[in-house]
Amino acid sequence: MKKFLSLLLTAAMLSLSSGCAVFRTEEESSSERSENSDNQISYTESSSSDNTSTPVTVGNLLENSFGKLWKNNKYYIDVKMTVEAYGNTTSNSSQAESSIYVYDYIIALDTQNAVAGLNMLKSDQTFNHCVIKNNMLYNIDDTTSSYTVSPYPDGEVYYAEQYTTDICLGLTNHLLLEDSGKTKYQNIDSDKQVDVEFEKYQITSSSEASGSLLGDASVIYYFKDGVPYAEVMKTSKGKTTFEFRTVSQNISTKDIFDIPENYSAVSEEPSAEVSSDSSDNSVVTQSFAR
Repeated sequence: MKKFLSLLLTAAMLSLSSGCAVFRTEEESSSERSENSDNQISYTESSSSDNTSTPVTVGNLLENSFGKLWKNNKYYIDVKMTVEAYGNTTSNSSQAESSIYVYDYIIALDTQNAVAGLNMLKSDQTFNHCVIKNNMLYNIDDTTSSYTVSPYPDGEVYYAEQYTTDICLGLTNHLLLEDSGKTKYQNIDSDKQVDVEFEKYQITSSSEASGSLLGDASVIYYFKDGVPYAEVMKTSKGKTTFEFRTVSQNISTKDIFDIPENYSAVSEEPSAEVSSDSSDNSVVTQSFAR
């Protein structure tokens, strides 16, 4: 069920199964946009005819990047996602235990050709290679040069959303800009600090039922030369960090949509109804107490 409350429970509590809201429903901005390069999109605000001030929901850098990317008919995102789930303190320890999971992946979507592709390396060093074509899911095993095929009625857009908006990657809705400026960002696996610009947001919702759960949720976007560099989402339940290598409207690796011709199809054991939310085909679900 695609509800915003379900999404926040999923993202905030870092249970990364699908079934969450999709953040693409905002109306087209009245601002003027022009493309700068393959990975950079310039943004210029249009002048206002009155002097009234309204709260800024999405800043220039976010609108300039993900705001426009989600309106495009294709995208290519190469990202490392680090999920840190905070545990509860125990009577034997004054510090809360935490669990860390890392997902290194490329997700690509081309709606004109109705295809999506995923290459993902998980924390346990297992590798997922999947392609969605014609409402079929090709689960490719590169170690055996083979693949299985199963129905995927929800299609390529839904599949790609499970690795982007459904886990708050590139979140653009339900935001209130709190702060922006210049800072330094330090990558998780590096001591080197990078000069970046940032936009910090409070995550909001008009839903009274979910408002109390959203009060502690925030997200900070970091940009280098106008391009998304990192995204850090924090709640009382944990932290998710996305570190981007590529965020582009162009497909950098065309073969991400290909099923190798020399690979052989293998049959699967009969199973129950195929689900688009199967853990085999989505980010591994981690169970945390709610």
